[in-house]
Amino acid sequence: MPPWLAALPELLTSGDAELVSVLKVAGSAPREPGATLAVGLTQSADTLGGGHLEWEAIAHARARLLSGLPPPEILRFALGPGLGQCCGGVVWLLFERVASGERAAWGQRAEALRQGATLVRTLGAGMPGSDWLLTTEGESSTVLRGEIEDWHWRQRYRAWRMELTLFGAGHVGQALVRVLAGSDLHIRWIDQREDAFASPLPDNVLAIVSDEPTEEVARAAPGSAYLVMTHRHDLDLELAWHILRRGDVGFFGLIGSMSKRARFEHRLAARGIPSERLAAMACPIGLPDITAKDPASIAIAVAAQLLSWRDSAQAAGSVGWVKAATPAP
Repeated sequence: MPPWLAALPELLTSGDAELVSVLKVAGSAPREPGATLAVGLTQSADTLGGGHLEWEAIAHARARLLSGLPPPEILRFALGPGLGQCCGGVVWLLFERVASGERAAWGQRAEALRQGATLVRTLGAGMPGSDWLLTTEGESSTVLRGEIEDWHWRQRYRAWRMELTLFGAGHVGQALVRVLAGSDLHIRWIDQREDAFASPLPDNVLAIVSDEPTEEVARAAPGSAYLVMTHRHDLDLELAWHILRRGDVGFFGLIGSMSKRARFEHRLAARGIPSERLAAMACPIGLPDITAKDPASIAIAVAAQLLSWRDSAQAAGSVGWVKAATPAP
């Protein structure tokens, strides 16, 4: 869920707010079309990328809040020396008022997105404000048609519900959960030891104590990411086999060295895992240029790798690197 949308109902308790959205971009810019900032008189939520552009956007939004009920407005910003930025591109920002009396409606919209709905926004030149519609179809998208004087904008907001199933609550698992706290990855954290989990758990983490961790592989959502980092190599091997048998894996990472990978590939191939699935297994895990071996560094490297996969998958609308729906033999 976009942070501005999650925060907007609370922001409206203090009065009207302004939505500031990136309508169009030419050249290099700090945020993409559709990025939105919610602005109140004393607080704001989300970001347009920071810097002087965001400062100017907040100042203009607050001036609008003090000036009655202005219609939607588009301003053009050149990201050059005059704005104190060196991106070199051009950004068109859309400013639109949200009335405090709509707080309940925005609370309902936010909750609907949490439950899997899609929120559709349409706005065009000359319209007094956006039309907002909840539906059950469509992924996040932003489409602008026409010219800047005669335009029509359609956005879809859908909570990105990628799931990470994390096996192992050791030092690296603990560090990784801390790094990913507050991200939009829903983490199913599995271990056989009831006292192994950090407390309190971040809001996006569900701890599962299981004597049969392999059974949790089948309970993961299609397109999920999996990380295996337990305290036993024999369990790692069994988990890897169960994961790689699935035909809808989004990402699979196994902690270990190249020699561990070689041993596991040999044993998994002997058990019928196809070579293309073995090739897609990330082991060692993490970005290769981060070579430190302490838990915090490994966790940061793995988190960056996961977020890179998430962004690529979201952009491609993909659910995994293997399209077949049937398990391996």
